[in-house]
Amino acid sequence: MRKEDHVKKLLRPAAGLLIALCFLLPITALADTGGSGNIDSGGGGMSTSGSSNNVWSPGNDGVRVTVVRVSDHVVAAVPVDFTNITPPVNLYHFGKVSKLQYNGGTPLHPVQGGYTFKNPGLAMPRIISTNGTSNIPTIKKYFCSEYVVKRIAEVTGMNYDILIGGDYKILLEPIAYYKFQGAMVATTATEAALYDQQVSGLLKYWMKSLTHKNLPLAMFLEVADLGYPTWNGSRSDIASDSDIISSLGLGIIRFTDKTEPPAVTVYDYEYRTNTEVITAVTVSGGQSDPDNLTRVSFDIGGTTYNVSNVYYPSGDSQLVWVKWKTPNTAQSMVIAVTVSGPGRVSKATINAKIVDLDQNPPPNPVADDRNDSFSSTSVPDRPMQADASWTVWHPWWYENWVWHSTGDGSGYWVDKGWWEFDLNRYNASLTASMSIQCDSKNPTASRRVMKSGYGINQTVTGSVSSSQSSAVTQPQNAVSYFPEFCYTTYWRLLDQMGSGRFEFQRNPYSTYKSRTHFTQIWMPDGAYTVNTWLIDAWTPIGMLSANLTDSLTIRGNLYQDWHVAPLNP
Repeated sequence: MRKEDHVKKLLRPAAGLLIALCFLLPITALADTGGSGNIDSGGGGMSTSGSSNNVWSPGNDGVRVTVVRVSDHVVAAVPVDFTNITPPVNLYHFGKVSKLQYNGGTPLHPVQGGYTFKNPGLAMPRIISTNGTSNIPTIKKYFCSEYVVKRIAEVTGMNYDILIGGDYKILLEPIAYYKFQGAMVATTATEAALYDQQVSGLLKYWMKSLTHKNLPLAMFLEVADLGYPTWNGSRSDIASDSDIISSLGLGIIRFTDKTEPPAVTVYDYEYRTNTEVITAVTVSGGQSDPDNLTRVSFDIGGTTYNVSNVYYPSGDSQLVWVKWKTPNTAQSMVIAVTVSGPGRVSKATINAKIVDLDQNPPPNPVADDRNDSFSSTSVPDRPMQADASWTVWHPWWYENWVWHSTGDGSGYWVDKGWWEFDLNRYNASLTASMSIQCDSKNPTASRRVMKSGYGINQTVTGSVSSSQSSAVTQPQNAVSYFPEFCYTTYWRLLDQMGSGRFEFQRNPYSTYKSRTHFTQIWMPDGAYTVNTWLIDAWTPIGMLSANLTDSLTIRGNLYQDWHVAPLNP
C-alpha cells in the first residue's frame, strides 16, 4: 500500500511543567473489593519499523483510569494515568480525555509537556503484550484489589465506599509511550486511532504492530458495557481505526451486582419528513478489492438499496452510504444493513426517527394580547456544522510480471501482481445567510425600523459546495424561532422557493395571505431578532447546518397609527 513519505506533525508544542506524584505505602497483598473485571485481551508478535525514529520498548505502558457514573455514563472525575515508568518531560500527549468523551464528540487536542501521571506503590503487571499472552487474570486481580481501588478513589477525589457501592464503574484504557517521527508520544488506543486519521494513516504505517494491534488488543470487553460492545473480531490481526474507536482499547471494573437501568431508546439518526437524506455505516474486516468484492445492502421502508464497489485494504475500513427520501409522515423506522463478501458493518440495525416540523406554528396574534412578564432571551446555540470531509479507497493493480521457463529457452510471463489502494479525499462546505425585512404592507415602516404589531418577511439562502457532489444534498429545510416565544414553544417551517432559498409559508391570518410573521403588539422597543436553523444538507458523515440570526428595530406600536375621528353626520 502506498503511503506518503512524510507528513507534517500535527503536534504543537505547549509550555508546561511535568508533575510526577507517587503513591505512598507500597503493599504486597491485594485484598478483594468485590469488584469484577470485564476485560479480555489479544495481540500478537511485534514487527520493527525499520526506523529509529519510530520505536517502542516493551514495558513502556500504562493505564488511563476514569470513574464513570452507571446511570448515565457520565465521567465523574478527571481521568488519571497510571504507569510504572517516568515519562519524558517533553512528551507529546492529548490531555486527560477518556474514550467515552472522545466518542461523545471531544476533539483531539495535542500538547507538549505538562503530562501528569501516577506511579503506583505496587507495580502494575505488564499491560501491553508482545506475543498475545497478556496475563488478564493478574490484571483483573490488580485493578479489582482494595489497595488499587482505594488509590483510585484518593487521586480522583471519590469516596471509596461510594465508588464501590454499585453506582460507579471504573473504565480502564491501556496507554503506550513510544517514539513517533523522533518525538516521544503518549496515547491511549483511541487517541492513536484518532491521530492516525489526522496524519493520513502514517502512524499506522510506521507503528501498526503497537498502535493498531497490541495496544488496542491489550484490553477489550468480555460482555457489552457502558454502551460498548463485546469484541468478536480478530484477536491477533491489525485493527482499523474505526474498530479501535468503537470497540477496542478498554476494560471495565464493576462493583456489586447492581443492575443498570434500562436504556432509553436512542435514535441513530433524526430526519425530517419528505427530505432527501443520507444514511451511512462503516465496513471493515478482510480486504475488499475487484477480485473479492464487498456489497452492502440497506433495507429501508421495504425497499432495498444496494451499494457495490466498496473497496478497502486489509486492516482498514470504508464508509458506505445510501441516499434516500424520507416518508411524508412522522414515524420511527428500523433500517437493516447486511453485507456480502469480506467484511462486517459497524451497525447492522439503524434506528431512525422521522419528525414533522410543520406542526407548531404561532397562534394568531390579536390586538389585546398582553405579556407583562416578558423578558428577553438569548438566541440558543443550535447545532452548527459548516464543513465535512470523508475518504474513499480506490484500488489499482500493481503489475509484477514473472517469467516461467518451460525449458529450451522457452517459457511465458505471468502477472503475479496485487491490488494497491489510493485514498481519495472529499469535502463539503455550507454557506448560508438570512435577512428579515419589514413587511411590504406595513404603512409606517422606515427601512429597518417598525412598530410592533406589524409583520415581517424573511429570506434565507444556503448552498453546499463539494468535491463529490453526488454524495451530498443541498439544504432542504429552515425553521425560524422568535423572541416573543423565547425561541422555543412555537416556530415556523419555511417554504423552499427554489434550490437553497427559503421564505415564510403563507400566513392564514394575513388579509393578503402574505408570507409574513406578525410581531406581538406587546413587544418592547429595541432589537427584534429572529433565529433560523438551516438544516438537512446531508453528507456521508452527517448533516451540515447553520444557526442564523438577523434583527430589526421596534420603536412604538401599531396603536400609535390609529386615528380616532367622528363619523360624518
